[in-house]
Amino acid sequence: MISIKNYESPFVMESSSDGYRLTLLFDRSLVVAYGVIRRDSGVHIRTADDFVPVYAFKMEQELMRLLKDNMEVWYE
Repeated sequence: MISIKNYESPFVMESSSDGYRLTLLFDRSLVVAYGVIRRDSGVHIRTADDFVPVYAFKMEQELMRLLKDNMEVWYE
């Protein structure tokens, strides 16, 4: 049987007062996110430089916390 723990990252993400630390899927780099917005093409995460689609990030505890903290975006 394969354990899910074998696939979890040992690095624990913690939100800072400046934003949420998220991991990009395509290069596994860390990005600081500041909020969530809805555009006509979908839901995007606001970073310091740009707006990135939510599906570009690894689904981790920090991303779930960011989405939960900004639930009003889902009801717009």
